[in-house]
Amino acid sequence: MSETAAQVTTLLPEDFQRGIRSSGLPLPHVQLVIHQTNDQTAPQITAQTKSPQTQPMGTVGRIALRSPSLGLGYWPTVKPSSSRFYPDDLGYLDGRGHLHVVGRNSQKIITGGENVFPNEVEAALLTTGLVQDVCGVGLPDPLWGQAVAALYIPASRSNPVTPPQLKAALEPMLSPYKRPKRWQSVHQLPRNRQGKVNRPQVVALLTAATD
Repeated sequence: MSETAAQVTTLLPEDFQRGIRSSGLPLPHVQLVIHQTNDQTAPQITAQTKSPQTQPMGTVGRIALRSPSLGLGYWPTVKPSSSRFYPDDLGYLDGRGHLHVVGRNSQKIITGGENVFPNEVEAALLTTGLVQDVCGVGLPDPLWGQAVAALYIPASRSNPVTPPQLKAALEPMLSPYKRPKRWQSVHQLPRNRQGKVNRPQVVALLTAATD
């Protein structure tokens, strides 16, 4: 991240080889805690007058960072040592102190009062081997508030997968409320010049498909 002069955690190669799939431990110059989630979704640097409640181990919350490298070069009004940076990321710390990132706060889907992170849905769908690319988003829904929806590229062009097949494949991997309720197959996902998925366009395509 440019705000923190590059990375703030590192997963050692030997840990990765042992099967650990976290983002690793905070670097020595970084103080990393998990704060209670609030309504703030955009990344921000704030002076610390009173810190939000710190979440216990294993509880998802908003990642908060403090470091001497914080905002160097473009944030002259707040001293890095007295401020925290809140990226638009949610995560938790495990018993080893490793950081696990679960998704973007601004991309979180709230359906029927439950939180769903698109990253988890997308990872499960890719694991099935039935899709080669996918993007999960939340669409407005009169009953659930938001409904989980998925725009996907089938793994096989000659034998395209159907939504019922995808639903069946997800049953052992995701709770019912996390499984997409709306689906749309496409030849390619909309992306910006940097190669990132354009989520507003995904929402527009899925909305048009269900209207």
